[in-house]
Amino acid sequence: MYLYLYNYENGKVKEILAWNPGKPQWWITGFNPSELVNEIDFKKQVLIGNVTFATKDMYTSFVGETERNNKVKDFIICDEDKLTVWIIWYSKGVA
Repeated sequence: MYLYLYNYENGKVKEILAWNPGKPQWWITGFNPSELVNEIDFKKQVLIGNVTFATKDMYTSFVGETERNNKVKDFIICDEDKLTVWIIWYSKGVA
């Protein structure tokens, strides 16, 4: 599982967090709010994460449900070969 968090404002991107461990992990941490005291504004943040599923059935089930949901289907990228789904979260005013 990977997780990336960026501030996006006026076409400029600033990395806040890049969690890309060398081995599989189930828990993500690393957000340091003390570095962002003056910058925390969820309306300016874009979060990109991915999930690699253990089985083809799990992947297929998730993708099937997601693709039927018009509210979220445009926010995922699917990689069937690697059983991975990339998910993008952001406020409508950001991108």
